[in-house]
Amino acid sequence: MRLACTLSVAEQDTLARRAAEGDADAERTWLEAHRGGVSSVATRMGLDPTRELVNEALDALRRHARDPEHGFDVRRGYVLGLWGFGHVRRLLEAKLAHDARCAEVARAGELDALVALEPASRALYRWLHVALDLGHDDADDLLGDLEEQSDLRFDDAGSERRAAHWRVALDFLGGRHGLPRDLAHAGHHLDEAFSFRPGHEVLAELEVANLEHHDVDAARAGLDEEALRLLDDALAGAPVRLVSYLLERVERLLELSAPQVVVDGERARLAEAAAEVALDAELAARVAACLTKP
Repeated sequence: MRLACTLSVAEQDTLARRAAEGDADAERTWLEAHRGGVSSVATRMGLDPTRELVNEALDALRRHARDPEHGFDVRRGYVLGLWGFGHVRRLLEAKLAHDARCAEVARAGELDALVALEPASRALYRWLHVALDLGHDDADDLLGDLEEQSDLRFDDAGSERRAAHWRVALDFLGGRHGLPRDLAHAGHHLDEAFSFRPGHEVLAELEVANLEHHDVDAARAGLDEEALRLLDDALAGAPVRLVSYLLERVERLLELSAPQVVVDGERARLAEAAAEVALDAELAARVAACLTKP
């Protein structure tokens, strides 16, 4: 197996020859051409292909390419990509073991240990949500602290948090890292990641905002038919889920006797969303009752 590359074999070989002659730009171009391939392998393994993780993997590939035993002096950039896969794979497997440990700690609700184990804000945000979903309510307070006191406070557009929800959704869809397969939790995190918009559009935005690559085909690997259906619906856009979400929100506001101005605002959003999609009879009846209830 090798890392996918955006360059032809001839282009890789040319860059390798130039890199062997000390051309730093050629070396950089050769490495960057493997960025998407590393991201795809990481995603298929169940890892979050963050910019930091992929950079670390590319550094491993660079070290391999510079190894005097079989480095750039072999003048074969394509072959280097073949040989380098093993080095990258070992690094990703170490990260996979780390994620498995984080999942174990999150499942057990050992939140202090989780905070100590995971220094990266986005990854900690991911695992705290897993802990919260699995019934450890104290994780909610830690999430609030994390969003206020870590670098996530600068995540104004929410791109890092959306990417984390996307990864949690995939974990629950496939039962990754020893987590239970739970489509309800997965659906919730898909909604958080995409805000009911077409997921393909959101993922493209995340790639630009976070400078990372999200391979949907790799994300689909290993999922069963039911999980794939939920994922594909979210990727295509989920207007009916938006109606259900707004309906439950308005019903809850009415139950709590919320201020009328708040209720009216959410009712307007519900009416607008419901007008854009065909609803089944049961859901349409609930919407109608909610919109007319005093």
